[in-house]
Amino acid sequence: MNRPNSRSPLITLLPDGEYTTDSICYAIRSYVVARDDKDSDSTHPVGSSTCQPASHYRVKKAQAESGSSDR
Repeated sequence: MNRPNSRSPLITLLPDGEYTTDSICYAIRSYVVARDDKDSDSTHPVGSSTCQPASHYRVKKAQAESGSSDR
């Protein structure tokens, strides 16, 4: 049996052919920052990430309604 190594991604296929989102990781470089002081606008880095699990994201659809323009 061919075993995956640490460089190959592991994707789990379900019987209907769909893959689980727990196995997919999006390459998104994100940074977490914190305020220097409660009332300050200045921040400092407290963490970062290069992999975001696909299960954290969903595709949503919206439909614009026409007619009412009293904004």
